[in-house]
Amino acid sequence: MLDRAREESAPPPADPNGATRPVAFRGAGFLPSAGRTSGWIALVLVIGLWQLAGSLALVNPLFLPPPSAIARALWQLALSGALWHHLSVSVMRIGSGWILGTAAGIIVGFAIGLSSLARGVGITFISALFPIRRSRSCRF
Repeated sequence: MLDRAREESAPPPADPNGATRPVAFRGAGFLPSAGRTSGWIALVLVIGLWQLAGSLALVNPLFLPPPSAIARALWQLALSGALWHHLSVSVMRIGSGWILGTAAGIIVGFAIGLSSLARGVGITFISALFPIRRSRSCRF
């Protein structure tokens, strides 16, 4: 790919004497590096803007309460013990849903794998979940 880019690049620039000089190919691209602080700075800025919008009443606190109100409510729920009760109920619901979904997936998978009738019915729905294949002429 880099060879093709070299071939398609413009001719090297000319110097004032009319001669051309070679220029090193710099088309390797941008190599992003993950900074440790940029994500944290962005998060702090978003939370700060959110708090500012809530404090200036630009946003209805019924729909989007400011972060300070959320932190205060979490602290009060943690102190009263209600947070742990609600958290345990949510974890139980998530866990039971995961177990039921896994069991249903295993049962349907075995049925499709072992029964031609189940395969004929089930493969229709499974095929609908496949992503639409891109054509070779389409380049993104």
